[in-house]
Amino acid sequence: LFGLVLYNNPFFPLQISSKGLFFELMDVLFLVSFLVLLLFFWLVMFDGLWKDPKERLFLNFYFPKILLVGSFWVTAMVLFFWTEFHQLSNAGVRVYEIQGYIFFKLLSVAILGLYIFWLAYSICRSAFFRSRAMPEFEARVKFFGMFSIIIIGVTIGGIVFEFVGPSMHNAIEFISFLALFNLYVYTLLFAYLPAKISNQVEQVEIGMIKLEEDLDTGTTDDLKLGDSTID
Repeated sequence: LFGLVLYNNPFFPLQISSKGLFFELMDVLFLVSFLVLLLFFWLVMFDGLWKDPKERLFLNFYFPKILLVGSFWVTAMVLFFWTEFHQLSNAGVRVYEIQGYIFFKLLSVAILGLYIFWLAYSICRSAFFRSRAMPEFEARVKFFGMFSIIIIGVTIGGIVFEFVGPSMHNAIEFISFLALFNLYVYTLLFAYLPAKISNQVEQVEIGMIKLEEDLDTGTTDDLKLGDSTID
């Protein structure tokens, strides 16, 4: 949710009114950081579904993912900011004419290729593991998983084909991805809220246990009272 606030750029009015590069750099920083947070979340989520919690140590579970998405953060920051700088200096410049653009573009695509391979492997392993361990998996979880996979495909496609970032072609693309990312993050927020129904079920179960204890106590007292009457 904090990343979404950054992606929505609370400094956007200052960016429009200011002529300096500072707020342009902040906009690129917010965008790339939000994308990297999403990539890291997806990789951790799907890779963690089929691994035992005891295996999720920092060095062998989190650190390789941080290294991969961190490498993409560096290359994307250089690529996006370098593009933004040249477009502000010369509005008619073509991105492919910018010095160093092709190199960082290919490097970013290569890192994304490694990410896609790792994520696809994790998704397949998670689907196989969950289908065997929990065949009655909740429909809500299945829907959320499929929705996440669609968002992953749209996000990676938007990065590769330059629909996301300073090279986007029109305002429709900007508004579409802005609405899509906001919808997805708020869906995440809803999905990770504590389930009220489960709490109600637990309360009912606790109430039934107490009722059974009271009935057992009452039955025992009645038996004791009957025995004392006979005596």
